[in-house]
Amino acid sequence: MGIAMLSCFLAGHESGLEPMWPERTDPVDMWRVPHPDLQKAARVRAAIEAVAAGFDAPKKDAPLPGRRGKTAERCG
Repeated sequence: MGIAMLSCFLAGHESGLEPMWPERTDPVDMWRVPHPDLQKAARVRAAIEAVAAGFDAPKKDAPLPGRRGKTAERCG
């Protein structure tokens, strides 16, 4: 058992996940903090770019797998 803060468009892909507070729809900012010695390393840059692309990918009206009738715009 665990708890994690996930965007609904990511969590919607996992049928075993359940929202803890489905009534909350507050947007949240995401921040990254790479270590100064590693922020230019190719593997770290690739990870940062992959995460950013994942958050940019969904469309507001795209259906969310496993979230019957929910979309990225309204996933609560």
